[in-house]
Amino acid sequence: MPWGEERIVGRVWWCQDETCDCTQAVIEKITPNLEAGPPWIRRERLWSGTFYTDSWEQPWKDEKKPSPKEELQEHLAEYGAVLEE
Repeated sequence: MPWGEERIVGRVWWCQDETCDCTQAVIEKITPNLEAGPPWIRRERLWSGTFYTDSWEQPWKDEKKPSPKEELQEHLAEYGAVLEE
């Protein structure tokens, strides 16, 4: 997708810290940052799922909740979002 196009995407956010391993499903509106220019963008969070720490333990299984990916899938169509690759 070209840099200058606005879009709505869904992804499973990860904190990138292997110690706490936080994850959360999010849907965001992405717009180009025209002041800074390519490749800079702005992300506006439209929806957030359940916030998990210690994701390697898959706490959603014990709590009988959907995983972050499953939770995201449930809301993509509602926002007209596509999965961010």
